[in-house]
Amino acid sequence: MGAAIEAACLGAAAAGSPLRFVPAPDPAGPPVGWLVPAGRPADPADVALAAWLPLRHTARVAHRAQQVPVIVQVALQAEAARIGGRLYCVTDQPAIRRLAALAQRATAAAFADPAVHAEVWHWLRLDPAAPAYRRDGLTADCLGLSAGTHRLARWVLAPAVMRRLVGCGAHQLLAADTGRLVRRSACLCLLTLPGASPAPWIAGGRALLRGWLHVAAAGLTTHPISALLDCPATVGSACAAFAARAAHPAALFRLGATPRVAQAPRLPLDAFIEQEMPDAYHQF
Repeated sequence: MGAAIEAACLGAAAAGSPLRFVPAPDPAGPPVGWLVPAGRPADPADVALAAWLPLRHTARVAHRAQQVPVIVQVALQAEAARIGGRLYCVTDQPAIRRLAALAQRATAAAFADPAVHAEVWHWLRLDPAAPAYRRDGLTADCLGLSAGTHRLARWVLAPAVMRRLVGCGAHQLLAADTGRLVRRSACLCLLTLPGASPAPWIAGGRALLRGWLHVAAAGLTTHPISALLDCPATVGSACAAFAARAAHPAALFRLGATPRVAQAPRLPLDAFIEQEMPDAYHQF
């Protein structure tokens, strides 16, 4: 939600109609807040950052053997600091190997959880002939699947088949692919927040998107490894690998240089904006 709010504010700034976010008085219930006219000129830095909105994307492939420039890490850390959070980066191979092993374990746990795997399957787009293939979700193209891997994925990732694979332990072999990919990372990043209430998490989403736009401006890509934080058995060890002291990890992702990859399709604006409110307030 925070990332969507920040994208809307940046896009509005670039369009010459700056918006600001006003949180709801009671963050425990709907709505989260409103986007209202900012009443001031757009920040030139925001306009410059907005230029990268259409180009930012995820790359789920191995990173090239080149270091992430320190200036990119500093930009990410500055965005986190603005909202009271912290951004940790690891580039040393021992820590990356530890996180890769944890990622493999967390991915296996996700495969073994029927509810989690069903949600992943809901977002996968593995049939190019389906109307949703170019609408949204994770397509075979953006996942970088070869023809053979694509055919295999359409079969083994179906929930009914996955249940049988989990029953005989074969899902561990599929999870190993995530471990291999994480090992081939130039940098891994962890964003932590100062609190667990909705306000810091919304701010964290905004900071995360801004950081990812700095990454895109540098010609690099990101790739979330959210299973590491979603899995109760790995979240503590993952934070320890970063020497993170905060109690509220929010996002963990790979960062590096990659070959050009296909972008995931994105919904048009009218697919998720229900109405334009007459007083120019837009509710989230």
